[in-house]
Amino acid sequence: IAGTSVSVRAFGQSLTGSFAFEQVSTPGIDGDITTTADNGTAVRLVASDVSFTLSNGTSDIVRLRNGSGMLLVVPATATAPVGLAGSLSGSVEVLGGGVFSLSGDFSVEINTIDRAIDESFALAPGSAELTLELPAGPYLRIAATDVTVTVAGQSLTGSVAIEQQVLTSGARIVTVAISDADLTIGGVVTLEDVEGILVIEPTGVAGRLQATVTLDLSPAVTVLGTVSVAVNNATTAVRRAVRVGSTELVVDLPAGPYLRVEVTGGSITAFGVSLEGNFVFERSTTATGSTVVRVAVTNGSVSIGSSVSVSGASGALVLLPADLDSSGAVVAGSGGLAGVLSASVSITLPGVALGGTFRLAVNTSDGAVNDSITVGGTPVTVDVPAGPYLRVEGTGVTLGIGGVVLTGNVAFERSTVDTTPGVAGGEEVSTIVLLSGVSLDLGSGAVRVSDGEGVLVVTPSGVAGRLSVSVTANL
Repeated sequence: IAGTSVSVRAFGQSLTGSFAFEQVSTPGIDGDITTTADNGTAVRLVASDVSFTLSNGTSDIVRLRNGSGMLLVVPATATAPVGLAGSLSGSVEVLGGGVFSLSGDFSVEINTIDRAIDESFALAPGSAELTLELPAGPYLRIAATDVTVTVAGQSLTGSVAIEQQVLTSGARIVTVAISDADLTIGGVVTLEDVEGILVIEPTGVAGRLQATVTLDLSPAVTVLGTVSVAVNNATTAVRRAVRVGSTELVVDLPAGPYLRVEVTGGSITAFGVSLEGNFVFERSTTATGSTVVRVAVTNGSVSIGSSVSVSGASGALVLLPADLDSSGAVVAGSGGLAGVLSASVSITLPGVALGGTFRLAVNTSDGAVNDSITVGGTPVTVDVPAGPYLRVEGTGVTLGIGGVVLTGNVAFERSTVDTTPGVAGGEEVSTIVLLSGVSLDLGSGAVRVSDGEGVLVVTPSGVAGRLSVSVTANL
């Protein structure tokens, strides 16, 4: 049976075109076509000049024209109703409202049942055998390789897949996946090996996109690195897998809402100074609706000329939301900044050399903070006691001046004390200096200072403290 201008409906979408229908017998449970008692039937369709429109339920997104391919009407079983499965190919028009466009030859796959399809048959005696292999459904998928997407005059080339799935509740999910894509923006920004998935669900949008990015503002600034952006504005975890060409992409994101940007192997060079490392910027929303911002770094390093070198930088900072009382006023001591950063620092100047490992710890709130963020696969923990304070610590510090070397550990802490509780302006700010393991050699061992330790408190009214050392003289 053959017909033109035929309409086939699936997932609320209509496919129209020319079709040739063929009914054949299929083997039953015993797999033997010669045993007719349990055999069934199937209807095969050859399609040409097919067209259809894919929408999100409110507006058209993609239209297929000049489609051709093969469809199979799957017979009902004891546990499944009649279904439709098939594969089509054709030219696609994207309705982007003039903002974006898409060009390329796409393929369409459809399977309305929850089992895989593997059928081989000849459309006519002596014709080549055709094979239809599809994973379990239900879904409607559009895929293309070497496609070109143009947005605001910029073109993205790569492989794309768009899939619509229908849940048991009747809700629709649209998944957009991309792989092996490249994009150049104005000759300044280059994205290579772009890969990712965006899932549009009734409860929100979630997805991840990764690319190798080059930003060339030479001679002033260049930026290199692999950038990954993850977003989930729903309160549920999202896991979806989509096949793009021969590659299966998976998005597996924890519950949101949050926005996370991660840079691995990053390098930022500005005016001859390079900052390298792995960086993460994350904004998330707590159960109470407050916003928490986390910033973390691992393997950070920077060199400023030949005089200053910073290496092994790691740590994280957390921007804490303020708590509100029943009247909406900010609770005193809540909110602020907390975190820890550490790095090895080396400074070499004419006649002076300074080196050691330094650590910055800060907590502007009056509560302890214990948080964690993952950077490049490495968890970075913020675990600081209650504040408020700002502390800088140096361990294994060496200071060389004119051939004389001072070694030891030093810490500077800024502390705020409320000397008159309940009275505005009653806070006193002080700086505490802690020294330990201090040693100094004067005159090639003639005079040696060792085991130095002490504490100094610097306040607006003066300095107080104690110092103790052991002195050895060989004269």
